Amino acid sequence: MVYGPRAPRPTKIDPYRVYIDRRLSDHPHLSAARLFREIREEGYPGGCGQVKRYVRKIRESQANGQRPAEVPTSAVGKNPTLG
Repeated sequence: MVYGPRAPRPTKIDPYRVYIDRRLSDHPHLSAARLFREIREEGYPGGCGQVKRYVRKIRESQANGQRPAEVPTSAVGKNPTLG
């Protein structure tokens, strides 16, 4: 039996990616810790480490001239206060 690549699993940060992307676009030097505090106030249930990894991934992709990965449409709108 041959298995193909697995579909990405949803994460706790998915509903907040649009917000984080927008904040980093408007203020590129915001720290991951600051973004963590902001989304935690909006109900983010995860930890700071996941936010740090996501912000690092975004910054690395921008440094390589790439756009951030698109957020799955299933994640958009799950948190009405964020978008």
